[in-house]
Amino acid sequence: SYEYSPDNTEGLTIAKRGVGVWQDKVYLASHDVRLVALDRYTGEQLWRSEPALTERQRDEMNKTDRIARTQAPLVFKGKVFAGTSGYYGGWGAVSAFNADDGEILWQDTIVPEDEWVGETWRHGDGASWQSPAADPVTDTVVFPTGNAAPMFNGMARPGPNKHTNAVMAFDATSGDRKWTFQLSPHDWWDYDTDTTPRILSVEVEGEEKRAVSVEGK
Repeated sequence: SYEYSPDNTEGLTIAKRGVGVWQDKVYLASHDVRLVALDRYTGEQLWRSEPALTERQRDEMNKTDRIARTQAPLVFKGKVFAGTSGYYGGWGAVSAFNADDGEILWQDTIVPEDEWVGETWRHGDGASWQSPAADPVTDTVVFPTGNAAPMFNGMARPGPNKHTNAVMAFDATSGDRKWTFQLSPHDWWDYDTDTTPRILSVEVEGEEKRAVSVEGK
């Protein structure tokens, strides 16, 4: 058994949806925005990464107790993928870590400043609180995202509020964003994309294509 003690207990500490396992390590995406690696066979903590915050989260918000990780991380091709769950302006983000040492390889924001109206991004969020999925054929990782913030006051955030209530697809190696599809633009009702996507092959007009299946609330 292993019990983790976060550096802060003021954030979202009500849910943890599991761990990731790869080779001889078990990975925990912690509530204080770290990645923890355990020895798969002994439970010994091998390392704990620094808080995986984006530059904007560090410089603008400066309140790490409003960000947490709640999902089971995904391990794929030597990388660990996990998103952050913001809380009333937590500026959700998605991250990729080196599975050997926890180094942050790339990050991207869910609330892009240039795609939200005016300064509404400062109070926005789009928490990625469920586990992502990966496609080994196209080297793509797909993150589901949650509701826009402020949650039930859409008047405070005009526009579609990209990239909330969406699926975001990234090149797993480079972190380049491939595409985003928004299930519920400008949400008023907490219609998160609340399940882990599934990757599958489908036939479209006689041609086989890789596809993503996902539900929203």
